[in-house]
Amino acid sequence: MSINLSLRVLCPYCGLENEGILNIDSHYIPKKIVTCDIEMGGCDKDFVIEPRFKITADVYKIEGV
Repeated sequence: MSINLSLRVLCPYCGLENEGILNIDSHYIPKKIVTCDIEMGGCDKDFVIEPRFKITADVYKIEGV
């Protein structure tokens, strides 16, 4: 099963917020080369993103029966 996520990353050269789609099809998420979007006012330079997830879980007591 594959998951497609929308992501926003800042270009480390010019600071433009770039939008894109990340396709995840395994537990390992490889690094990806992104080109800063010149059509949105970016610098057209390549940079690398290293996606990772952070999951937060809430914990509750089970009381009374």
